[in-house]
Formats: sequence, structure tokens, C-alpha cells
Amino acid sequence: MSNSHGESFLAILNHKLRGDGIYLFDEPESALSPSRQMTALASIHRLVEERSQFIIATHSPILLAIRAVASSRSTATVYTRFHTKIPSTF
Repeated sequence: MSNSHGESFLAILNHKLRGDGIYLFDEPESALSPSRQMTALASIHRLVEERSQFIIATHSPILLAIRAVASSRSTATVYTRFHTKIPSTF
């Protein structure tokens, strides 16, 4: 039996990625339920503690919470940039 897209992503995150890496993710939440996004967030946090760096494009408020879990002893720097469409007419 094969894994779902989300299960495969979490398996890679937990078993293939190592510390001292740089990883680029484009909307990793697309295949993850909110609870699985929390699992991914914990794994990302663990990898940051192991000196990994991440660039993540996301619309997920859960994954944007990485700022809240970055510990004070971590060297993590979190940057967020929001793009908002403004309607052409009001």
C-alpha cells in the first residue's frame, strides 16, 4: 500500500532530511491536515535546532507560527512577507 502525498512528505521530513541542510518548500501544507501541519512544524523546528535552514512559501497560518516555536536559544531568524491583493474598486 502506498502513502498519501501528505504521509510521503512527512516521511521525507522525518527520515531523509538532516541537520546542517538548506531546504526550500513551496506550500508544503497543500497535502497536510491541520494536525499534520503541526507535526511538520515540530519536525521543521527540530531540524532548525540541528542548524538547518528553511525557505518556505506558505499560506498556512499554522506554518507561519514557526516564529512562535523558535526557541530563545536557537539561532533561527524568521522572516515573513505577506502579499495582499487590494481590490481595484471599493
